[in-house]
Amino acid sequence: MYAGYWRRPDLTSAALHGNFFRTGDIGFWDEAGYLNVIGRASELIPGFPLHPREVEEIAHSHSAIKECALVEADGKTVLAYSVRRDHELSEAGLVTFLSSRLPAAALPARCARFVGDLPRSAAGNIVRSQIRNAFKWEVCFH
Repeated sequence: MYAGYWRRPDLTSAALHGNFFRTGDIGFWDEAGYLNVIGRASELIPGFPLHPREVEEIAHSHSAIKECALVEADGKTVLAYSVRRDHELSEAGLVTFLSSRLPAAALPARCARFVGDLPRSAAGNIVRSQIRNAFKWEVCFH
């Protein structure tokens, strides 16, 4: 039984819907009957055709990319911040890689220069809300 958030009745009432607790997770059931969680509803970017995690996973598939995070900058611009393993990969090289694997509408409008690390929570998760303030913006897409 879920009793609620500690000392946060506002969050508790927002999460409970009748007898159901809504986690905000987004996922799908595969053919084998397994639930695959792809992200959180709070990470969706309005008007962007894919969940940011789907684009990030494609970027991660490049051998030179350690991690990537997409964030919304100003309500309409999607920015990509990447940490690379191989310093030979350029921003243009990453754009070419993503362009060959994503529909044009799912490409980030801009890409920040590569960064050393992305901000993380105590649990080790990337904190998207801190990314925009953590790095100076430089344009390298389109």
